[in-house]
Amino acid sequence: MAVSISQTSIVNFRDLGGIPVGNGKRVKSRRILRSGELAGLHPADRELLIREFNLKTIVDFRSDEEIAKSPNDVFEGVRTLKIDLLRDQRKREDELTSSKDDLAKIAAFGGMTGMMKAVYRSLVSDPSALEGYRQYVDEYLALEEGSLIFHCYAGKDRTGVAAAIILSLLGADERDIFTDYLLTNELRAEINSRLLAQLRAEGATEQYLENYTIAMCVDEAYLRHAYEIAREESGSFPEHIIRKLHITPGEIARLQALYTE
Repeated sequence: MAVSISQTSIVNFRDLGGIPVGNGKRVKSRRILRSGELAGLHPADRELLIREFNLKTIVDFRSDEEIAKSPNDVFEGVRTLKIDLLRDQRKREDELTSSKDDLAKIAAFGGMTGMMKAVYRSLVSDPSALEGYRQYVDEYLALEEGSLIFHCYAGKDRTGVAAAIILSLLGADERDIFTDYLLTNELRAEINSRLLAQLRAEGATEQYLENYTIAMCVDEAYLRHAYEIAREESGSFPEHIIRKLHITPGEIARLQALYTE
């Protein structure tokens, strides 16, 4: 029986169960979950995560500053691991421009699209990201039963690459990984529309609204850029993940045994 989580409560939520991984197998349901931040959830949805999904672990990819602004709801008995993936990227931004103005930072990267691609390069190249993603994989290796949910703020970039990593290790096809990645635009459409309307009502400039629209959506070109960086460095995205995260054949076999059927 399908379990329904409200997208107005947990934005950009989905269960990766059912995605094909080759050899006639699929990702097990109610084991690998992804979403946006877990703040202000409907009580019924918190209960569903515990009761129906048997939630055991939360992996939060946000920075301490993001978490302080919007802390996750409390889930009694659920392990939470905080991993700041973009620490190195933020340091690079500060070195690029001393300005605290968002538009100045964006301009330093040659525009919003350039800034987004820089984020994806960081996620597959920077030590803070690679170390963090290794910790994330370790959580899967340790989880014998129940589900793990991973998220950032919007559940699209840091979370999108995290989904690509675990799906690659499980043997998913690149096409299916990109299909899941792009689903974010559909699942975030309503909340993005409301946020843009609020910003417009508050007097945001058209330039700011344009940049915000780009920032709150995913584009195949962003994840494709991460794949291109991985190919340049390691020959392919799966090989890059295996090499940079120091994943052993035994660990891949364990992941596939635990999370596919």
